[in-house]
Amino acid sequence: MADNGIPLDGRPELRGGRVLVLCFDGTSDLFDRGTNAVQLMSFLKTDDYTRQMVYYQSGVGTYLRPNMLMPIVRSVLKLLDDAFAWFVEPQVMGGYRFLMQNWLPGDRIMLFGFSRGAYTARALAGMLEKARHVGLLPRGNNEQVPYAYKMYKRIDAQGWTESESFKKTMSNPVCVDFVGVWDTVSSVGFMMNEYLPFTASNYHIRVFRHAVALDEHRSMYRPNMWHYTVPPFEAPPPATLATGKEPGSLPKPTDVQEVWFAGCHGDVGGGNPPDKNGALMARIPLMWMFREAILTKTGILWDERALHEAGFELPIPAPEETEPGRNDISSLDAHYERDVSASIHDKLKMMKLLWILEILPLKYRRQEKNGNWRTYFGPHLGRPRHIPDPPPPTNVHVSVAKRMSEDRYKPRAKWQGEPNWVA
Repeated sequence: MADNGIPLDGRPELRGGRVLVLCFDGTSDLFDRGTNAVQLMSFLKTDDYTRQMVYYQSGVGTYLRPNMLMPIVRSVLKLLDDAFAWFVEPQVMGGYRFLMQNWLPGDRIMLFGFSRGAYTARALAGMLEKARHVGLLPRGNNEQVPYAYKMYKRIDAQGWTESESFKKTMSNPVCVDFVGVWDTVSSVGFMMNEYLPFTASNYHIRVFRHAVALDEHRSMYRPNMWHYTVPPFEAPPPATLATGKEPGSLPKPTDVQEVWFAGCHGDVGGGNPPDKNGALMARIPLMWMFREAILTKTGILWDERALHEAGFELPIPAPEETEPGRNDISSLDAHYERDVSASIHDKLKMMKLLWILEILPLKYRRQEKNGNWRTYFGPHLGRPRHIPDPPPPTNVHVSVAKRMSEDRYKPRAKWQGEPNWVA
């Protein structure tokens, strides 16, 4: 435990089980790109698998053999995956296989991701729930994983019936303790009209945290937000041993918080280079996620030396010790004042060729205020992101207000009414 602060090793009552942490990076992001998925992984203790195990997946590169054409191959495959979402399936099944081989009763599952990796993390959470539904296969059943994924994708009544029977026969019921994602990008592609179930609404996730970019406006990077309405076949299941509730009772709804941050896609999820003075905008949503993982008592084991070397000031202030209106992130980050004014990396301004995708007519879906889904088709033309209208109030990080007051910054995406300023 850090002195006079939040324990960095989590809840004492859950010490009997291990922590399984899975980090999913964006499409074709390399390990040395410094995304927030990589940064957060570098803060984790990895020296005692009896207490905590860590899994990292880099995206498209995970499924390619190294060769001299790798940079070119990666670039081409990234463009193809943006259009066709070819690599979602192996990414989800890769994380599923890790859990299948390592999960034991009492273990807690934590999922983190950035960009398409964020969508992968949420899809994996859905696959673990879907047949009260698919659940988690016992160790050694590799041949059954593709079939389990196929059932997970089905959202019709017959698919639910088959997957429920499959789970009763083959699988273990598991819950996901924490999902933390940066700027989820939907992985459906413009040639497809498919979405994966249980990536938006979920009762078996205890805590969901999502950092979203205010200034991203590329057509292929529309945000995939948490949706509160539940389609007909996605009603919450009765509680089971996996939820810790009495059979027949309903599980507690997920603790959801989505917060908007200044910057574009890579400014929120990481991967962009720092300014000459070392300022890096992505550190702010990284620290926010780190703090949320501690305050929600996940039990994740952190490497205090790595945190200190990264400029994270310990101890973490406990919620009851926080003064009203105080910016808690600024108290954690030695570089916060510098990072607030870091440069925004607008790819449409930096790479004019990307405007080709803004002119092409694309199909996308958006949830309206009444909860219904509406399909749109047409060119995107670099329009700002849509922020759902209140209620509830839009969550915006306090660093945005600081940037607006000091740098004459005007967020590209607009919110309605007074936002809920989140520290």
